[in-house]
This record gives sequence, C-alpha cells and structure tokens, in this order.
Amino acid sequence: MTLPAWPTDLLPAVFMRDGFQYQRKPAVERTEMDGSSARARLTDRNPLAAVPVAAIMTSSQKDYFAAWLESDAAYGGAWFTLDLPLSFDAPRNCVCRITAEPTIVPYAATKWKASFELEVRDPNVISAGVLSCIRAFGETGTQAIDAAIGDISLQPFLTLWETDFPS
Repeated sequence: MTLPAWPTDLLPAVFMRDGFQYQRKPAVERTEMDGSSARARLTDRNPLAAVPVAAIMTSSQKDYFAAWLESDAAYGGAWFTLDLPLSFDAPRNCVCRITAEPTIVPYAATKWKASFELEVRDPNVISAGVLSCIRAFGETGTQAIDAAIGDISLQPFLTLWETDFPS
C-alpha cells in the first residue's frame, strides 16, 4: 500500500526554520533501582522523532490543509510521506503523521501560520550492519563498497530477457 504524500503542489513544500528541531524519543527505558545504578532496557531500535514545524500559507492553502488533514491525514491517524531538511545536501523523504490539532493563526494581511508537530519515522537510520562496516573499513572504504555495489547492474540480463521474450 502506498502512503499518501504531502501535497507539495498545493501546500508549502518548505517549513520555517524558526522552531524547527529534530529530536528522537528515548530508545531506552530506565528504571531507578534502590541502592544501585538504574536498569536500562532497549525499547526501540529506530525510535520516532518529534519534529515541530510551521508553514506560512495563503487562505486557499489553509482551507486545503484543513481538508487534507481531515481526509488523507485522518486528523493525525494516518501516516504520509514528506521531504524534511534532515541532512545538509538534500531533503530526506520521511514517513510522518501529525500528532495534535494544528494551530493556525494570522501571520500577515493575507497569510496564515500553521504550526503543528510531526511524529517522524526516519528510514535513514544507520543499521548495526552498516555501522560495523564503517568501523571496519572507515568512511572512504564504505563509500568504495557502495560504489562497487552500485556498479553491479542487472541491465544485461534485462536486455537479454526483453530480446528473448518480446511482449
């Protein structure tokens, strides 16, 4: 099933920097012990992150956002995809949902500021296996491995399949 996407053609694709922060929820649950150090249990290897965002919208965008929130986002109950500025080189496509009713206030004569918090499941967390490779081969070695894997192509097999089995 394909998740709905944040409609960048109808809603702002860029969020305000003011107030934007990415903070993961704790992955470890701690229990204080009498007379000894706290006990810790790993509860989630890829914890969700809380990301407060704000966007400036026109009146028509505000109205569309309200409709989109009701339908596609199911008032925060449904996940959707959104490009967030979580890395320096390019936005990262993340799976998100809105956690609370957005606050929409007048911003200028004809603009509105919509503020809300996203719950983000970041797909680009480095796995334990990749982290082991980075530790063993270093960053440049890992880049060389990635390039070598990228050079492996199925195109010769696909071309052969297309010529032997025309549609």
